[in-house]
Amino acid sequence: GVFPEQASFTAKVIAPQFGAIALAFDIIQTEGNTYLRDQLTRQWQIVPAGALAINFSNINQSIADGLATMSGAALKDGSSIDGVDTHLLVGAIEAASLQGLVPSASEDTTLRLSVWVGIDDLLVRKVSIAGVLLPNDPQDLTRVLYLRDFGVNLQIAPPI
Repeated sequence: GVFPEQASFTAKVIAPQFGAIALAFDIIQTEGNTYLRDQLTRQWQIVPAGALAINFSNINQSIADGLATMSGAALKDGSSIDGVDTHLLVGAIEAASLQGLVPSASEDTTLRLSVWVGIDDLLVRKVSIAGVLLPNDPQDLTRVLYLRDFGVNLQIAPPI
């Protein structure tokens, strides 16, 4: 799959102990900068390097690293995402293979990685990481990234 240098995405964290609630965050990465939308003011704010547990500026290489170490890989029909037919690649990876994305990733756990890739354009549309990625994660935690707006010119207004 192809990971564009510029895209926006929504990150969701799903944990059954919270019931049916999923925490969602709007994120944009462009020109090496990462921006997070404040859920109250709806304004974009630049995210300083190291401020989040996830290093979104390294998402492209990190997911590629995870795919390179995948075991038990299976290719499935990924259905349609935003009107684009996709392939779904699923398999197991070692959490440590994602340390470029999550520097404090667990050293000794296995995750289930699912990646949806556009059939015609090969762009990664969605990534799901299930399992203990960080040392204090519950076993049944799932992180899902929805990627969209590939190569779109983005207007980000700095907060006042």
